[in-house]
Amino acid sequence: MKRRALIVGVAVTALLTPAAAFGVWTVTVTPGTTTASAATQVLSPTAKATTRSSTAIDVTATAPSGSGVVPTSYRVQRNGTTVSGCDSLGFSQTCSDTGLNPGTSYTYAVLGRVGTQWVSSATTVSTATTAAPQWVSTSAGASTITTGQSVAWTVVFSQPVSGVAAAAFQVTGTGGATAPIASVSPSGSAPATTWTVTSGASTGTGSLRLDLKSKAGIIDSGGSGLSDTSFPISGGSSATVTVNAPAPTSAVAVTGISRNGNSSNYTFTGTSSGGGTITVTVSTTANAGNCSLGSALGTQPTASGSPWTSGTISLTGGSIYYVRATITGNPPATSRIYAVTAPTTTNGSAATTQVC
Repeated sequence: MKRRALIVGVAVTALLTPAAAFGVWTVTVTPGTTTASAATQVLSPTAKATTRSSTAIDVTATAPSGSGVVPTSYRVQRNGTTVSGCDSLGFSQTCSDTGLNPGTSYTYAVLGRVGTQWVSSATTVSTATTAAPQWVSTSAGASTITTGQSVAWTVVFSQPVSGVAAAAFQVTGTGGATAPIASVSPSGSAPATTWTVTSGASTGTGSLRLDLKSKAGIIDSGGSGLSDTSFPISGGSSATVTVNAPAPTSAVAVTGISRNGNSSNYTFTGTSSGGGTITVTVSTTANAGNCSLGSALGTQPTASGSPWTSGTISLTGGSIYYVRATITGNPPATSRIYAVTAPTTTNGSAATTQVC
């Protein structure tokens, strides 16, 4: 008797072995693997590699069109090894290769796939991660300030960073000038390329310079810290501001009037700051609205120092007068207008009242 085995399928291997008891042939079928001709029919995808950060690169692929088998997914390999999570990706998905070295070029093989077996030839794409961030510059917002004032510095990094805190900076003073770090803020929101560092009130005189003290905690979007290796980093001349002593000030006030004995001669008293001659002007009228004094009476008495007492001026006891003092200091200063009633008693005195 003739026995037949009919094997239907594609790419299979059949092994016929007799069964001793029944004289029947047993058929074993093993699935075949992709043939070379089948693999070459899968079209290679169009691919693109994009830098994401200093430690990551994104790879995307677009399904090709043309004569041949169009792949249904794609695979990304680096150095012959499939990137983690980047196998059997749909063409609308992105492969993210993370944990890379900053400032390094990487090449990827992108393969189209059909099912689990058919693989196209590779499309090769390359790009590099960004370099780790660096300090670029520090510049002072003002070239000179006065003791007691603060200063703002602009700090620029090579790319957006976060984690920039007051502890990252130090103010280096010379000649006795000092200032604390008061605040640190990004331009916009973090991560940012440009940051503003503001000092507190300065003390002493000399110069202040902002230096980058430490890179601890300053990172870019890929988690890479500053590539600068030597700290502190001097902000340089552009980050230096001169601290000058406050400009001299002058002030003068009229505090009282005194009668000399039982005469019509009166003197005025007051205080002043700053050097110079004090001139007292007395009038019978004043305009409080615009703080102006009327016509001056007699010869204007003068004085100096603080407290001061002016020369005499002839007035009428019991009358109301308005008085103003001017000091020719550096800079000059003029007092407010004060009202006073001339005393009528011998050696009498009275206090002034500010009008304006």
